Amino acid sequence: ALLHASFSQLQPRIALPAQARDATQGTGPGNAILLGTGRQLQGSVAPRLALHGVKLSLGAWTLPGGRRLADGEALVAMAPHPAHPGHAVLLVTGNTEADVLKGAQFLVSRPWELEAKGSVLTVPASWSPAKAATDEPAPVI
Repeated sequence: ALLHASFSQLQPRIALPAQARDATQGTGPGNAILLGTGRQLQGSVAPRLALHGVKLSLGAWTLPGGRRLADGEALVAMAPHPAHPGHAVLLVTGNTEADVLKGAQFLVSRPWELEAKGSVLTVPASWSPAKAATDEPAPVI
């Protein structure tokens, strides 16, 4: 299911990376968390996000170089909100709901990666929460 909420509603309940926590300091509407598959997010602001060459079209995510996001992979990103300058969107997505869950688990278990590595990460199909402490860092886009 698609989740769209303000950071201020969710931030006290989950540990977000510093970028997300900083984004909560804005006033008024604008900061958002988008959580869902590409198909579920097609009608949201997701297709308009500036994601370093990552595009959402017809419910499918395409990575730089034209490669499609594979089943089993997840995409975790922080981007400026296209409709509210000065605000941000935290995006957790994948091709299936299981992939979206994997992305959320990755973000919760390794939030520093989004902050330290960049604004767009792919979570490999081989990643699992059980191996979170020993896995290699996620690839940066």
